[in-house]
Amino acid sequence: MERLERKYLCHERGTLVSLAPTHFRHILRTARERTDVRLGGVAYPLYLRKKAQALRREKHLSIDEIAARLAMPRTTIYCWVGHIPLGRRRRDNPHPGARRMVAKYRREREEAYELGRWEFRRLACLPTFRDFVAL
Repeated sequence: MERLERKYLCHERGTLVSLAPTHFRHILRTARERTDVRLGGVAYPLYLRKKAQALRREKHLSIDEIAARLAMPRTTIYCWVGHIPLGRRRRDNPHPGARRMVAKYRREREEAYELGRWEFRRLACLPTFRDFVAL
């Protein structure tokens, strides 16, 4: 079995195909011969990439929205349309639960501060009390 030099694998596509042994030529195709997009061993038809780009440009959809419509991974969609500007203002708060969580932890923090102030007043009266550290 013939071996290919590594330097030929990294350069011009025409050279790669012409120098490859015949049993490798079905794997090593030029860019014009390729009709699909290959990412990590998964091949998607080229029309899906064009559709994702059209949705981004014409309907101004986010990467998550495009991924949901095309039933594809977000990372793939990001590779295809991440360079295209969104074309609209981003949503104010895509995660409505975040406000409730912020309010909950603010309440818990304020309760802990109040408890610390109360404990300090009680402990400051003791003659053996020396330091009070709040973390």
